[in-house]
Amino acid sequence: MSDDLEIRELTVAEQPASWQLGRLAFGGRGDPPADLREVMPGRTIYGAFDGQGRQIGKAMDRHHESSGGAAGWSRRRMSAGSR
Repeated sequence: MSDDLEIRELTVAEQPASWQLGRLAFGGRGDPPADLREVMPGRTIYGAFDGQGRQIGKAMDRHHESSGGAAGWSRRRMSAGSR
């Protein structure tokens, strides 16, 4: 077993399988939405892959600013790409 971990942006072709990973983990409808076969402006989907190339996680970056609401972040505006 390898301890290597790769995190990268998913290709459009990989997104339906990634959607299945989320569906199996959290439930959901049987068929992936049709828009997974398209590049959607305003979002980037990342996948985490183990050393054997199996996808073991994913995250979606929605490209918008958020004030953070009542969590005390109201003075700091940031998006997922901010540092």
